[in-house]
This record gives sequence, structure tokens and C-alpha cells, in this order.
Amino acid sequence: MQCEMRKKILFIDHTPFVGGAQLSLIAHVEELDVDLYEPKIICSELADGLGLAKRYADANIPFLQIDMPRLRPYNFKNAKRWWTSAIFLRKVLKEERPDLVVTNTVRSSLTASVAARLEKIPVCWFIRDFTFPRLLFLLFSLLPEKIIFNANATKEYYFAPSKKSEVVHIGRNFHKKLENINKDLILKQRLEWSSPETDLLVGFVGRLVVWKGAQVLIEAISILLQRGFSVKAIIMGTGKNQDDDNEAQILKLADDLSVADNVIFTGHVDDLVVPMAALDVLALTSIEPEPFSSAVVDSMLAGVPVVGTNIGGTPEAIIDNETGFLVCPGDPIELANALEKLVIDKDLLRSFSLRGKDRAMKFFTSAVTTCKIEKIYSSIIR
Repeated sequence: MQCEMRKKILFIDHTPFVGGAQLSLIAHVEELDVDLYEPKIICSELADGLGLAKRYADANIPFLQIDMPRLRPYNFKNAKRWWTSAIFLRKVLKEERPDLVVTNTVRSSLTASVAARLEKIPVCWFIRDFTFPRLLFLLFSLLPEKIIFNANATKEYYFAPSKKSEVVHIGRNFHKKLENINKDLILKQRLEWSSPETDLLVGFVGRLVVWKGAQVLIEAISILLQRGFSVKAIIMGTGKNQDDDNEAQILKLADDLSVADNVIFTGHVDDLVVPMAALDVLALTSIEPEPFSSAVVDSMLAGVPVVGTNIGGTPEAIIDNETGFLVCPGDPIELANALEKLVIDKDLLRSFSLRGKDRAMKFFTSAVTTCKIEKIYSSIIR
């Protein structure tokens, strides 16, 4: 009887590779009440080759792969593609008969909203970034019953209609992954990166593209070394196959500033649990607004304080001078000053660590945020 009452939710995500939005979706689906909901993910047929399908399988989440063509640039040819894709997705919905469709990306929102409306199935959007063209958002936002933003910053950016808009910050389960990690592995990682005498291990996690600002951290490391501090930056990420890739420029900058021995480039890291926990502090150096960084939440859940830029959704995660520091974007001197305070005052570093983790556990775990989202689902499903 209980199983018959379960509501079927189709989550639709066009992105074929593993990114923050996809990891957040997986964490959310894993926390869903299985007595109430039956989830399934519709994803790109390319997800097999880029590792995302394996992530779904490892999480025991049922998924179906379909063709999801590109829609950019927005022109007549791609508009025809979009309509064809929407009609095909309508056939999928007819077969699956979900009680609710939830979209996780812009392309899936544009396509699935039309398909679901034709089938009279309610739709809910997750909006996780600033990439939805505002005009299209205005037009298509008439279709979903609810729009869930990951931060007030994203909600305000789109001037979203208040009656159907909700803000639920990103939820993560990084702390659960840490429970199964031997602390000796974390110490081993630290020693692989630096000697015990190193004052501070500063991490960067993200794509090596200009707006993510890894170059600002390199400059800040140079400033701290000139001041006589022993610091190292651990740059985890790559710019490969990304628009605005500046990986080569960042490597050259480290050489030009003579800090190459104090900067470790790891490339893409598939499993961040041990590397993240081995840091003293995470630097979020974005020079353009981050919607709401999953790396910040993971870091806080690991007990690693964050120095982030004071734009976008980041100030909604970090409380300045209480759980971390907020600095001006693109300012290596201010970043260096903040990091210096944490080098000099280890009690402050420990305080940020404890308070940051407490805050993340209270507001930003996938269990907490999924509970809020389930209430939204129940208000939509009739």
C-alpha cells in the first residue's frame, strides 16, 4: 500500500559531465524519502563517456539517457531542434507518467517545461547559476509551478515572480564521506604536499578559467612569501575544454613570480574528500559572482575555513569574521592580508573551522535542504 502512494519524480539534466549542479542533484536524490517519492533521472546520452552515468549508477539512482541537442546560439535552426527535442521528451513523459518533472539546468528547463505542459504534468525548476538568458527566463518562467533558487543572489538576478519562487541553498553530504576516511590518509596527503613547517596550505578548487580567479591566489602567495611566510597553494582543477581557459597563463604567472615551488597544480581531482580535508583554508577567488559555491559548502563541512570574495551568493554562506573572511574580488593584497591573519592567529583559524562547520551542518547539508524541498514538492503534486 505504501509503495502505491509513492509519487514519481523525473529529474531532467542535459549536462553530460560531472559538475557542481549534477553532484548537488545526486546528493538531493539520495536524501529523498523513499516511502514518499520514486525518483528517476533523465540525462544526456553522452553521460556514459564522461563519467556522469557511472555516478548515477554508483548512487543507485535509476536513469534514462536520451539525445539532448545544443540550443546555443539561439537561432532559427536551434529553435527547430529545441521543438523536436521537446516533442521527443513529451513521448518519454507519456511512457514514464511522472507526478512531477524537476529540471536541473537551463536547457532542460526550456525543453521539459513545454513537454510537461503539453502532458499536463507540473514542473519545478532548480536555478543554480546566472546563465539563463533573462528574456527567455521571463517568457518560460510562466510554465513551472515553482522555481527553486540556490541563493537569494540568483533569485534577485532574475527578478523572479515572488509567488512561485523559493530559495533553498545548496545541500551537500561531504561530512558523511569524511566519516569513512582514516585520518592518517589526510596527514599523508599533507606531507606529500609540504613539510610540517609550512605555515599554511591554501586550496583552490574549480575550473581554471579567468573569472574563477586562481591567478589572484598565485599573486597573493607571492605577496605572503615576500613577507616571509611559508605558504603553499594547492590548485585543484583544469581549464581543459573550457571557454576562457587560462591554465597556461596561470602556470606562466607562477614561474614569472618565482613561486612555482610553492604552487602545486594537481589537475582535475575526481575524489576531493581527502585533498579538501588536508587543507588549512580554501580560497574562493572568483572575480565574477558565484551563485552559491558547492566547494565552499564542502569545505565548511570538512571543517576547513574559507576566504571568499564578497559577491554573488558567497556572503550567504560565509559570515565575515565569524566563519571565514570575505574579501574584494580581484585584490591579491586583500586576499594576502586575510590569509596572513590565519597564519598568525591559529586560534582564529580553529574558531573559523568550528563555527563554519556548525553553520554548514545546520543549514547546508543535503538532509536539511532536501527536507525543505520535499515540502515544496508536496505543495505542487496534487
